[in-house]
Amino acid sequence: MKTIRYALLAVIFFTCFSLGHQAFAQGSGIYGSGLKVNLDSTGKKYVRFIIWNQLWTRYINNNPGTIVMVNR
Repeated sequence: MKTIRYALLAVIFFTCFSLGHQAFAQGSGIYGSGLKVNLDSTGKKYVRFIIWNQLWTRYINNNPGTIVMVNR
């Protein structure tokens, strides 16, 4: 029963703090205009390229040289 209470409290806590943050959708001014290639001289027909990239890395070397033995 305590686990359910803690989980509910955590959900309420994170929900309250996430309500104040602003989210950016595609087409927001923060992304810029990208690369625009006009297909005609008036600029009514064009192709636009926008690239989003994200890179996450992680390296952990805890207790190098140790071996975990499992007895069955």
